[in-house]
Amino acid sequence: EIESEKIKLEEVIGIYDTRRKNEARRASEIQEFKARQAEIAEAKRRAEEEAMREAARKKAAAEKAARIEQKRAARGRYHVFFLVGGDHVDDSFDETTTCVATNGESTILLFEHADWAWTSGLPKSLRNKLNGRSRNLPKPTYVALGTEDRYYIRFANGHAQWVGPSSLTKAIKKTSTKVISSFAFGETYETYFIVFTDGWWRYDGDIPEGLVDLIVERNRRADLKQVTLGPDGEWFLEARNGRKWWGGVSDHCAKRIRRIRNRITFLDFGSDDAWYCRYA
Repeated sequence: EIESEKIKLEEVIGIYDTRRKNEARRASEIQEFKARQAEIAEAKRRAEEEAMREAARKKAAAEKAARIEQKRAARGRYHVFFLVGGDHVDDSFDETTTCVATNGESTILLFEHADWAWTSGLPKSLRNKLNGRSRNLPKPTYVALGTEDRYYIRFANGHAQWVGPSSLTKAIKKTSTKVISSFAFGETYETYFIVFTDGWWRYDGDIPEGLVDLIVERNRRADLKQVTLGPDGEWFLEARNGRKWWGGVSDHCAKRIRRIRNRITFLDFGSDDAWYCRYA
């Protein structure tokens, strides 16, 4: 009987051990399952975060591309001109060209990729600033040319250099808190016209009568976007609302730009009836 009770007790203990082992195994399996689920959830969370980051990167890239495209369209992808060294200008120009300036003797182009090109005859002091310029230095972002070796150039850090009359230096220093949008040199050495990004402007010297009349007719409004001048009384003005006017241009220029008059984005002039027109 004692032996029988012992066997029963051993059976009970065996059943209990089996149950305990089964429960431990189930608990372990549940723990492993939860750990796997946590890993899956973490992997999913990381994948979702990466997907969100990738989407944000693509959105930012698309927005940047759209802004670049908008700027390129606004600048104009096409041009027509009458220039010395025109073949070189035509070969160099593309939609990445950010700025073009001519004085008739030479033409210079700046590009999005912080590069530049020019034809022979560039003012010596300007050529020396650009020729062999270190890639570590701020790149030029805007340039304007005039006859008599006058020029104005601005770099990516906001620093600018120029050659012109003493009155010009005084004017630039007096308006140093403003950012220049466009710069033009006129018929005489003392003549210049500056437009600022807020629409205000300042000029001095022998400004063409037609341009002065237009400014007066428009009540001297501070809504200009750009003004260019030429050495023989040529001028071009664009207001911030997109309207454009020009005058004093040669018959050749007038005929060539007539058919694109509503698409012009920039018009510049140089000596010997040289001119350059960019259009959309």
